[in-house]
Formats: sequence, C-alpha cells, structure tokens
Amino acid sequence: MNEKEWSTPIPLRSDRSSLINYPANALPPILRDMAFAVSESTSTDVAMAGTALISAVSYCFSGVYRMSGKRDHTEPLVIDALTIAEPSFKKSPVISAIKRPFAQFTHDWNEQNKTDIFKCQAERKILESKLMALEKKDDVTADEIADLQTKISNI
Repeated sequence: MNEKEWSTPIPLRSDRSSLINYPANALPPILRDMAFAVSESTSTDVAMAGTALISAVSYCFSGVYRMSGKRDHTEPLVIDALTIAEPSFKKSPVISAIKRPFAQFTHDWNEQNKTDIFKCQAERKILESKLMALEKKDDVTADEIADLQTKISNI
C-alpha cells in the first residue's frame, strides 16, 4: 500500500442510529455560544468546533492542574483532539476561528507588558554577562556561579 493512501475506516458501530448527537449543551455557556457561532458561520457540525474548543481551552489550565496516573508520574491536564474530515470540509476556518481569540489575547498582553518584557530581557543579558566574567575568574566558587545561574533562570 502506498504511504499516502489510507484504507477505508471501519465504523466502530455499524448501526449509526444508536449514535448520540454531540452534547454541545453540556459545554459552559461561553464555549457553547462560541461553538454554535463558529458552526453557523462556517456551516459545519457543532461537534467540530466544540471539540476543538475544549482542546484549546484545556491548554489554558496546563500550567495549573496536573493529573497523576501513577504516584511517581504526572502530566499536564490537557485534552488533545484531532479533527479529521475530508478535504474542503472547512477544518481550517473552524480552527482559525477558535485560534483567533487566543492569538489576540497573546498579542494584547505582549503589547501591554512590552516594557516589562524588555526590562527582563535586559536584566537577563546583564546577569549573563556577569556570569561569563565570573566564570573567567580564578577565585570563583561554585556557590557564586550557582547563585547567578539561579537568578538568571528566575527571570
């Protein structure tokens, strides 16, 4: 079989009448409204937008919550979703509509915090220069280097 050819998927259920509709009404109100709005504006099934929204929003909490499958291992709490559809089924417009508010938020936040960002970059550069100079000294201790490296990593 050619690597670019996919075999026809075998349905998990042959009787499609037993499938439930996507539970869009179970989404929180703001996500539900957005899923329906994206679905309507792109003329696609609400399941495509709803599933992509759940995945996108889950990344907002990836640094806040972690799940533990085992005592010695945790993972960020994210929901990965893969949208698979035939060509021209409007996957790109759906994903673009969902990505837009996240990209806009990032842009706005970076603009509002531009001075702080540049200040942190400058502080880091100064500390890195000090570290390079310190490492060239003969009488430097490992504690002095570690202290400066810690300050750099905390910026």
